[in-house]
Amino acid sequence: ANEFMTKTLRDSCPSKFIGKNLRFEIRLVDIQSKEEVDKEMTELIKRRLKEEYELINETVTNNYPDSKADNHGMYIILTKKGNGNIVKNGNNVAINYVAKFLNGEILTNTYKWKEPFSFVVGKQQVIEGLERGVINQTVGSKLTIIVPSKLGYGVKGNHKIPSCTPILFELEIMNTK
Repeated sequence: ANEFMTKTLRDSCPSKFIGKNLRFEIRLVDIQSKEEVDKEMTELIKRRLKEEYELINETVTNNYPDSKADNHGMYIILTKKGNGNIVKNGNNVAINYVAKFLNGEILTNTYKWKEPFSFVVGKQQVIEGLERGVINQTVGSKLTIIVPSKLGYGVKGNHKIPSCTPILFELEIMNTK
């Protein structure tokens, strides 16, 4: 059970299942050709991207009606202008943030950590949308950014984030070097 949980589901195994065997009962429902699977996946992705676009538009309309998307479909809403140094490509930037799904469910909250989260802008250490959100902003600024999946975790998603899912960051730029 432990190996299945950690390697297949990429999650920790509940203690009551560690060292236990798992049994699966499987029934074949259908056989599809590669072309049929590819077509089905393409249609699913198109549907998910349409739903994502609608969800972003609804969120912006209801909460940030004066905001405009950039050329990549990302929203950068400056809620407080800082007066510190400007974040440039190649800088190490320290930020505090709360990352959420658009329904408000929190993914990560760095304010609970002992120090801000740091990364080098332009080194692809974080999702592209987070880099785009902080570049050319000033230390002390507070922002809300809405990152579409194409600048986040894409059509594949990750273990916490489903495919075609936008992420909202409420962040504060603490420092840059």
